[in-house]
Amino acid sequence: MQNKLIEDFEINKLVTGEKISPYTNRHKNTLNALYEGKAMDKEILGARIRERRKQRKLTLEKLAEIAGVGTVFLGEVERGTKMPSLKTFIKILNALDMSADILLRDEVNAAKPYVLNELTEKMQDLSPSQLKTVGDVLDALCNNFRRESRSSEENE
Repeated sequence: MQNKLIEDFEINKLVTGEKISPYTNRHKNTLNALYEGKAMDKEILGARIRERRKQRKLTLEKLAEIAGVGTVFLGEVERGTKMPSLKTFIKILNALDMSADILLRDEVNAAKPYVLNELTEKMQDLSPSQLKTVGDVLDALCNNFRRESRSSEENE
């Protein structure tokens, strides 16, 4: 089912009527993991650290210096090939001036308001018709998630 969802996203024309560029294998794996409700992996964690670093306009070297970690190691964390220890994770969070619940938003229930705010920010420049399309896509996804959740509960 999730592979069908990914294919639909790749081939359907949304909003502009143009084909969405295909996901890389990494994005497919991330989407699959999120769709299947799997725990956050190193790749997602690293991508979020990189995203925040770039938002703060920090180079990899500067963030490593502030956090007191090696540049090579931090690069490996961002690429998802290494997982930091809890102590190092806290150093990185402090250097990025961010809360762990923001970074772990898919895993921490208390982060739900942040996720909702993030979604709202992503849509603020859309036209009313584009917002309707986003709403329709979200409805379809939510209905799919609910259906699968009910189905898996019945099978247990």
